Amino acid sequence: MSMQCVLNDLVSDGEVLAEYAISGSYIPYHCIIERGSTDIASALEDTLHRILDAGGSKEDIYEILGAKIPNEEEWRELQEFDEFIVIDLGYVIPGLIMSFHEDEEMKYNFSELDKSNSNAD
Repeated sequence: MSMQCVLNDLVSDGEVLAEYAISGSYIPYHCIIERGSTDIASALEDTLHRILDAGGSKEDIYEILGAKIPNEEEWRELQEFDEFIVIDLGYVIPGLIMSFHEDEEMKYNFSELDKSNSNAD
């Protein structure tokens, strides 16, 4: 299945995209949050469910949120260092949030996965 959805399309009135960085990674990740809110945990969970409801894959969730379902060995390692954030449905962010900011102008391409497959259709 080819994902043609844009994360911006999942944003409702009064909401914005936010960009954040986690410890151990230089990749910026994104979520949807109510404008002016400080409830990052709810924003992460809500964004996870929106991505899944839009047909997003585990790869999309990792690309956008930086979250994954760890295997047993990864889970043990995460627990050893106690630097992770539990979201929902077994998904965790393997690090701590180091920075977080809203960006009303951000345009994020939800998934460029399967781009080559969509050209073949």
